[in-house]
Amino acid sequence: QKEEEAKQLYMLWSDDNRGASLKAANGLSYVPATKVKLPGHGGSYNPPKEYLEDEHEDDKDMQVSSKKSFDCLRKVPAYDRFVNDQFERCLDLYLCPRMRSRKGNRTAENLQRRIAEQKAKLPKPSELRPYPRKLALEYKHDGEQVSINSVCVDPSGHWIATAGSDGIVRIYEVSNARCIRKWLLSDEKDKRSTQVTSIAWCPSGKDILLAVRGEKVFAIPVMMNKTKMSELTGGQVLINRSLQQLKGNEGSGKAKWSKQTLKEDLKKSAHDALCIQLGKKASKCSWHHKGDYFVTVCPTGNNLAVLVHQLSKGATQTPFNKSKGNKVLSCLFHPSKPVLFVASENHVRAFHLVKQELVAKLISGAGSIISMALHPQGDNIIVGTTASRVEWFDLDLSGKAYKVIRNHANTVQDVAFHNKYPLFASASDDGQVHIFHGMVYNDFETNPLIVPVKILKNAHEITDHLGVLSCCFHPQQPWIFTAGADGIVKLYIN
Repeated sequence: QKEEEAKQLYMLWSDDNRGASLKAANGLSYVPATKVKLPGHGGSYNPPKEYLEDEHEDDKDMQVSSKKSFDCLRKVPAYDRFVNDQFERCLDLYLCPRMRSRKGNRTAENLQRRIAEQKAKLPKPSELRPYPRKLALEYKHDGEQVSINSVCVDPSGHWIATAGSDGIVRIYEVSNARCIRKWLLSDEKDKRSTQVTSIAWCPSGKDILLAVRGEKVFAIPVMMNKTKMSELTGGQVLINRSLQQLKGNEGSGKAKWSKQTLKEDLKKSAHDALCIQLGKKASKCSWHHKGDYFVTVCPTGNNLAVLVHQLSKGATQTPFNKSKGNKVLSCLFHPSKPVLFVASENHVRAFHLVKQELVAKLISGAGSIISMALHPQGDNIIVGTTASRVEWFDLDLSGKAYKVIRNHANTVQDVAFHNKYPLFASASDDGQVHIFHGMVYNDFETNPLIVPVKILKNAHEITDHLGVLSCCFHPQQPWIFTAGADGIVKLYIN
């Protein structure tokens, strides 16, 4: 047996490609490279004489193509197809990938290191001041279990208006938090739709306030510039002109305009206001920058979900004959162009109202869009979603989000841009308000700079799973107003 074991033969190079072949057969990443074909008699510079070409030989396959034979390697000339063969060999190796591409090593240490590197490139928050940092005033609302659905500031920055769930629109003085007006919009006949869901102040300086309650939209003359009881303000004059044009005109089938007397609780007076009956429950409203047109949103209105109203003529238009996609949740006018931005659950579409064509279509990554804000220049949009995300869209770059911010722990109820400073904010149901520095450059080569600068923790108490419902910036100062479900409006200053 020992002699048989000693005589047993084995391959010296048997394990060279065995591991590689096993890996390739098992579907692993490594694939062995193809080997060059071994040279035969045709590759010899001094082949035997029987392999040289002979005119009388029948079997040409066994013969060498070259008739020349050299005594030594020094006499062999250069190979004329050397470059071609090497190039074809490189092509074979290039077209046959031997290693599958894998993503980088995603360990916790590497992720922390990358985050630290990105933070090191951003400027410090102290270098980006001013921005809201501390609480200055609280505007408390009387009544039990009153939640503030919306808050807005007039263009002068002296007054703020709040929309309460009790059907009352309150006007406060910014400097001392004194309530000076209380407009009762609740209807005793219809108690189901008592909440005022949205308000918007006229941006052209006229003291007109839009308020949405149920299926009605009210244009209220707030009378902030009134000095004498006998004088009429600009808002009252404009509303009186619209009421005179409504005489003999019952309105179209899209919306019905009428006069309605509203009660003012503090002064114990009553004033005439415009009332627009939409036919469907409205959710939001917003003004055009000139102050004559405004848009209302009815999520269940189908083709009447978006209505554009003209205050001076008392007319209503439908910009869209058909509703595209999901229900509409928000609408905004472009600050300088005749473009209307319409936000549905998953998309934001920009329509040119003069050309009547689709200009841009933005796609949200995750969750349903709830709120939307437009940059003062009109080229950037931020949206808040139910997936606790804030998505920044740049219309000049792409239809997908340029930056996705995942700082909140609950639904983002509202987002807002500052008209003067490079600031934007997001308010969420987690009771926090996040302040960001968002610089937009005029050149097309530089992307927007987004830096988180402040987190207003515990800004509002969470009530019935709702936190901060609305936020807006002061038109001149780096201040922010926040409204929550706890019935308090807070002012944060720098």
